[in-house]
Amino acid sequence: MLKRQLVSFDKTFDSAIQPYSRISSLSLTATLYTKCPRELRDLVYYYLLTEHTTTDDPTVLQIQRYYEAPIDSKPIFLDSGYVHGEVLSEIRYTVEKKAAQKLHSRS
Repeated sequence: MLKRQLVSFDKTFDSAIQPYSRISSLSLTATLYTKCPRELRDLVYYYLLTEHTTTDDPTVLQIQRYYEAPIDSKPIFLDSGYVHGEVLSEIRYTVEKKAAQKLHSRS
């Protein structure tokens, strides 16, 4: 009985928090884009981009799989539902730049 109530509570909580988190995240990333200079935004993007995001095999297909991944396996900062469009474009550019740097460093 208690387990069913907890499951029901989780579903209710998730359905309430998800729209708020989307709006909040979109607002935050829009503010980041309009209020912070590109140099500071780049520092944020590099912080977000871990070794997990730019794999050891930095091909376009390896990078692209993060953009096309299902919502539950994609890093939230690559989800257009949560990130302002211009910020998402800059993050993608940074991913590709970081991958190119890895490729260049291996040569």
